[in-house]
Amino acid sequence: MNGTAEITRENVAVGIEHQLHDVEEVAAILGVSSRSVWRLVASGEVPEPLRVGRCARWPLSDIYGYLDRIKRQRDASRCGGKRWTHD
Repeated sequence: MNGTAEITRENVAVGIEHQLHDVEEVAAILGVSSRSVWRLVASGEVPEPLRVGRCARWPLSDIYGYLDRIKRQRDASRCGGKRWTHD
């Protein structure tokens, strides 16, 4: 082994999850304006960014967590707050 990590699908997935994105990139992912991202942060819906020097950056995992949360809320409201079960 020469000290380099083997590139696998799992390694790439983990690497992507930990990439940091600026406000314009987060806005594009969410389909909103940069100002809306800051409003979501101020309201506590989106986590505060990490600060890298004076730059604000979000891990992709935080953005996916927000999207998962609002999807669960949407799904819960569609079925009256009850979980669907298959019999």
